Amino acid sequence: KDVFKKFLEQNQDEKLIWYGIAEDGSKLTELYESTKTKKWTILETDTNGISCATIGGNLSTFLK
Repeated sequence: KDVFKKFLEQNQDEKLIWYGIAEDGSKLTELYESTKTKKWTILETDTNGISCATIGGNLSTFLK
């Protein structure tokens, strides 16, 4: 997870803006976003500490 986080922060200018834990505790889901480029990435980590960037995009908009 630290490798992904470092890459997103240093190369994509993305910062962690949200995270949640699955109801059964099996997965941590994190949302990273760049306020400059509006790019975003979802990173999922299982209970063994294995992480995967599951999806990303080029535009983000907050609905609040």
